[in-house]
Amino acid sequence: MSNTAADTTKNVKAPKVETPNTDAAAEKKTEKPAAEVFEILGAEAVPMPDKKNRRGSTSAYPFDKLEIGQSIGVKGRTAEDLRPTVNNQNRKYREEKRDANGQIIYKMTEMKDQNGVVTGRVPTEKAEYNQVRRFEVRDVDPKTDPQNATARIWRVAP
Repeated sequence: MSNTAADTTKNVKAPKVETPNTDAAAEKKTEKPAAEVFEILGAEAVPMPDKKNRRGSTSAYPFDKLEIGQSIGVKGRTAEDLRPTVNNQNRKYREEKRDANGQIIYKMTEMKDQNGVVTGRVPTEKAEYNQVRRFEVRDVDPKTDPQNATARIWRVAP
């Protein structure tokens, strides 16, 4: 066998370096507490509370009181700040479209052959919706707004 540099360094181990016994090192070595013991109870012992639906939660703005054409003035916020709130209300006030039998109507997508010719339509997994109420938000000039609002939310026709 030949003695090359690769053969001689193969089995050499790096020297072990001792770390000082500091508080941080001591904390890492502390053992975890033993797992807690849980008691399993039957359904009759502890009834499950009803799940709370947050979709119907109230808003800081009176969206439910607005009629078509009415608006809410908001001071100190921009339309960009209010957009998520308005979008949530628009999702809240929509209904799934249903056919005469009460079945949900799904959006359709076109099936095309290799030449790009439409050969049929198939339903997707996304439902179609009817918007019951619709809201829009716009920035306004506080100097010309009657309530000195910086943004205004309108209820518009769906």
